[in-house]
Amino acid sequence: MAPAADHLLPQQLRQCAKCKKGEMETDKGIPVVLQVCGRCRSQLYCSTKCQHSDWRRHRKQCAQISSAEDFSEYDTGLASNGLLSGGTTVVTLEAIEPIHQDWTVTYRPLICLSVINAMGLADRPPTAAVFSQPPQIFFIKMSVVSGLTLKTKARKAFLVEHAELINLDEFRRASMNQSHPLHTKDSQKFLLGYNRYKSNMLQTPERRLTMVVQSVSFHNGTNAMTHTKNWYFEDNRTRDYSTQWRPDDWLSFFKETVADGKGWYREDVWF
Repeated sequence: MAPAADHLLPQQLRQCAKCKKGEMETDKGIPVVLQVCGRCRSQLYCSTKCQHSDWRRHRKQCAQISSAEDFSEYDTGLASNGLLSGGTTVVTLEAIEPIHQDWTVTYRPLICLSVINAMGLADRPPTAAVFSQPPQIFFIKMSVVSGLTLKTKARKAFLVEHAELINLDEFRRASMNQSHPLHTKDSQKFLLGYNRYKSNMLQTPERRLTMVVQSVSFHNGTNAMTHTKNWYFEDNRTRDYSTQWRPDDWLSFFKETVADGKGWYREDVWF
């Protein structure tokens, strides 16, 4: 916010647009200093906390006054300090994308461990049945932690709500049905990317390709939204994962480890 100047607003309107504190009042003995919205210069606030809380209401008016079509930079700036609205953490798409990417890099070994255990590949040495196993999608549903900001470390940014394996045909059906619980707006794009990737990979019976799809639910201050990304886990069907450490319950371990927010790595587990 920019400092408020006397000529910007009529004197009678010089109060916080959120909490209505007047410029001549004091807060715990400290004089209230009002600052003006740096974008439209039409609203005064006594603190960044009040500005953040009022952003959902003020955003449309701010856009109309400033005639600004691209709010991504301003949204991200607010998100970097944390926007709360009715107890809901508000964060923009621009803020979610890099955090989601860093989270994926941090927890990739844990996700691979979860994929292997969800497939049952760590239960016993591989048999001939692995060669007839249909292509699988590992779908992870996530949410943002309360109070997420751009200062939050990526490893602490999300919670895993659920994760499951579905076959490729089921994911394809979900992509064509918007009411399907696993439908995402990017499903068709992910399927095209999967086909391209598979056509370029080494075509041998031993190679196995699993697509990981991650969907994060968040709120941008106006609407509930999701951010999705995908990546590929490629391994050898004949590899014996039963010789490595594995958790007793892979899904509970996955959820609890991510909620702990410390990342995950073991020298005796590799992919």
